[in-house]
Amino acid sequence: MAELEFCREYIPHELIQDEPELDSTAWIAYRYKNAFERTQQFTSDYAAIYVSVHGQYKDFAQAQRIKPVSEDLVRNARDEMTSLWKARQAADLLGMPYSMFIRASMKAAVDQRAYNRVPRPNQLCTSWQVEAAEKVWSDEQLIISIFADDWDPRFFAPQGRKDPARQAAIELLVARINARPPGNRAGALANYIHRRLALTEAEARDRFGDELVDEAMSARAAPTIELPREVGLPHRPACFGFRPEVPACTVCSVRDACEVLHARIDRTFFERVGNVDPQLVRTRQGNAERKRRQRAKQRAVLDVPPSSAAG
Repeated sequence: MAELEFCREYIPHELIQDEPELDSTAWIAYRYKNAFERTQQFTSDYAAIYVSVHGQYKDFAQAQRIKPVSEDLVRNARDEMTSLWKARQAADLLGMPYSMFIRASMKAAVDQRAYNRVPRPNQLCTSWQVEAAEKVWSDEQLIISIFADDWDPRFFAPQGRKDPARQAAIELLVARINARPPGNRAGALANYIHRRLALTEAEARDRFGDELVDEAMSARAAPTIELPREVGLPHRPACFGFRPEVPACTVCSVRDACEVLHARIDRTFFERVGNVDPQLVRTRQGNAERKRRQRAKQRAVLDVPPSSAAG
């Protein structure tokens, strides 16, 4: 509720509208995170990488004292939060891990000497930076680790999950194994079944057939991870609770629950500010304040007392 209230109050509506599309393009490892959580991770990654890049290309001693943004998304200025959200969406559209996108974008800017300093959040998404990041991703996506230690526990097999996030991860795993030379596939499959616990034997047989799985099952090895005892929360789209009202919403499996949650947020803001749209209220208040200041300046120019002007 707190995250959704924050987004309703501070994130531009047009950015929220893009979230359903990005839910199916974001890097697989982020598929259990909602839009707020993804942007929070992007913010944390950006803060750390900015310091690293500044130390590498600018001033190492000074870099240790720099704090380009707060690592906590909600503690940044409104325009900074919007820029971080937009940049995160650019990475999601490419399907890239955030740290890789940020480094590629920053390096492109440094190489071209496009800015006098390491790029700020609003300087990460020019067309040429996005193209540079996309080139890096095309070179790296086939070798980047999948089912890594820092992946959400819900990706791993014993839960038997069949939600969109895990199914997308399994499809990526299958593509990785099938891309290997035939003689190497059984060893790779064994690694994901026994060591990484990413596939159950039944899932493997369904996708690879008995012959390859029999060979993989004969190469047993101790697991390299420890599975959680609890299954965890069910998968929900990154836009859950936003009700962006896009075509994808009509076929969404959690549409009803999303509408219920959205209505709760409506009630919260109506009780708080008298309107379900706090950004509209803030805009109106800002316009009223500007008009008040304008009238005050006009009265000062005319040297008319406020009481006389009111009359």
